[in-house]
Amino acid sequence: MNTRLQSMARAAEGRYFTSDERRVLREYAESVPHRLEAAERVEQNEEGILAAVVEEMRKRRPEFATHRDQPWARLYRDLQLVLRSSTQALVCDDERLLDERVLYWLRSVAAASNVSPAFLRECYSALRDQCRARLPESAFRLLAPLLERAVEVLGQPEHQARSA
Repeated sequence: MNTRLQSMARAAEGRYFTSDERRVLREYAESVPHRLEAAERVEQNEEGILAAVVEEMRKRRPEFATHRDQPWARLYRDLQLVLRSSTQALVCDDERLLDERVLYWLRSVAAASNVSPAFLRECYSALRDQCRARLPESAFRLLAPLLERAVEVLGQPEHQARSA
């Protein structure tokens, strides 16, 4: 459930929702069908989006495969995880789900594997761009802030993120 809605429900414990709280609940409820439709479009286009990103990165950064075990399969898996987690965060309207479930963990794993933030920024920018090209505009508009978040978090060196 949306973190904001959870907080609102806790704050309203023992009383009725205020008119502003009811408005927030209605707005969220009205947005759910659009969010689910966008998630379905992402699911339908996932394979093409991910394959295109991996192919683009193979061409742009062939050196990435040097001295790595199954680099393109692992990249595909990581892209898939971020895309799916972004889609879940979209449906729940909760960016924190994306951060907490995958982005911070993946940034740490990448740093431990000596994958540069610049490479990650390039990969997840390509993911965003492929989503823009392959999804209906209405679906992309809902997903875009989460994809931008992935570019931002994964493209930032871990030590900078800790000091910020």
